Amino acid sequence: ETADCAILNREKLLIGDPTAEIVKMTFPDIPRGFNSFVPAYAEGPTEPEANEPCYFFAVQDNSFPGVETDHIKVFRADIDWSAPEDASVSISQSLNTAPFNTSFSGTSDDVPQKGTTQGLDPITSFFMYRAQYRRFDDYNTIVLCQTVDVDGTDRAGIRWYELRDNNSQTWSIYQQGTYSPDEENHRWMGSIAMDRLGNIALGYSFSGPDEYPGLRYTGRFKGDPLGEMTVNE
Repeated sequence: ETADCAILNREKLLIGDPTAEIVKMTFPDIPRGFNSFVPAYAEGPTEPEANEPCYFFAVQDNSFPGVETDHIKVFRADIDWSAPEDASVSISQSLNTAPFNTSFSGTSDDVPQKGTTQGLDPITSFFMYRAQYRRFDDYNTIVLCQTVDVDGTDRAGIRWYELRDNNSQTWSIYQQGTYSPDEENHRWMGSIAMDRLGNIALGYSFSGPDEYPGLRYTGRFKGDPLGEMTVNE
């Protein structure tokens, strides 16, 4: 059976119960630049509530046919293992973002590298692994990142987000920013995570016309001004 996602009965799997169910579901159809939805990945000492839905996130760029405003599409998968046949995945929210552009002019070689004319693929139009979920005392967080064209010249940078909900299953954008601290080099294919104190780290690929490809990172502390990565690259 063709499906976009599968949900497994974890409690039964952990005890080796051969009746453990698997439910396959298909996402509602949306405009997309690439067929990829990133699932929430729970991390930290406090687990999600037993009846909390599983969330998925998709980039919606107004350069995609049928998308009028740049936004994040939030999906939720709900399941009750006493009636798994009633499981569903649905569009939960559309979160409007600051404007961004994921459309590069080339096909897969827009990022230059020192010593060769062979370019690298910026890998755009979807959120990168992973969408980290973390619970705090009075709110929950999701951190996301994607590659964007920061200045209309096919120069790659990292757009990142922190989403929050106050245990209401309704998400909002708490902060967002685009990390591109110079005008020459490219940063793409990021990965973002938050620790138990609320500090955020962002790692990514790095390259430029006078720089060999490599890995770099930045970050921010919980009390820093919103929307800024303050740790030196």
